[in-house]
Amino acid sequence: MGGSSSTPKTVTMETDNVTGVVKVSESVARRLIGKPDILPDKPQHEMDAARSLMSDEKMEEIRNLEKYYRDRVENFKQQNDKLYSATKEEFARVVDDLEHKFRSYTCTPICHELEQKVIQCYQDNPKQTLNCSSVVKEFSDCVRKNREHLLMASGA
Repeated sequence: MGGSSSTPKTVTMETDNVTGVVKVSESVARRLIGKPDILPDKPQHEMDAARSLMSDEKMEEIRNLEKYYRDRVENFKQQNDKLYSATKEEFARVVDDLEHKFRSYTCTPICHELEQKVIQCYQDNPKQTLNCSSVVKEFSDCVRKNREHLLMASGA
């Protein structure tokens, strides 16, 4: 690079403003990857004309593919929006139904005094929880009796 044995090379680059692609000549591409220059069999202007025709055809194909996939993506977005809207409406309807169904049920605490006694006993005896067994048994019996009463009342 810059030594006396290097020969100056010309580099021509063209930028396609539509796609942003930078076009370089075959010899530049070969030099970039470390391969020696190859002299073209055809005159340079014939190769440039063929390359520009090929690239125009390819560019047209790329534009067509881009349009096709843009249209498909837009179609998928529209389908997704429809499905989202339908799902959102269905979800809201089900939530309303469930809220209406279960909102009327109110839960009243049962055996609340015994529950508080169990909690207090455990706090008073953190290392001797067996001391609370009689209170826990009373609480369990109370819960069982209330459960049986509810099951009999509901007819189950």
